[in-house]
Amino acid sequence: MKLHAVAIASLLAVAATAGAVTFDVKNEAASTPGGQRFDRNYGADYARQVLSDASTFTWSVFNQLNPADRRPADGDTVLLAVRDTGGIASTRGSTIELSARYVDGITGRR
Repeated sequence: MKLHAVAIASLLAVAATAGAVTFDVKNEAASTPGGQRFDRNYGADYARQVLSDASTFTWSVFNQLNPADRRPADGDTVLLAVRDTGGIASTRGSTIELSARYVDGITGRR
């Protein structure tokens, strides 16, 4: 499964914003093997679609179809930042940090 959508959906539940949400993806590790793999196998467009689908799913599960019912956060943009860090992923405010090292080590269907 690309980008392990279940993990991203869980992280997005923490980072979801109120109102009209936009999703931004920045690969800050493009020179690393994991950053290059992210661009080659997944890419920013696909990541934005996964984030959008995950947020829609999460809001429907928690019956938050009205933007006013959603948890407010910093601004109206959720950022997925691919960075050269350890671990898998973490969040801070409306930023999801995805480890390029983790992306490089994903095994299975590519």
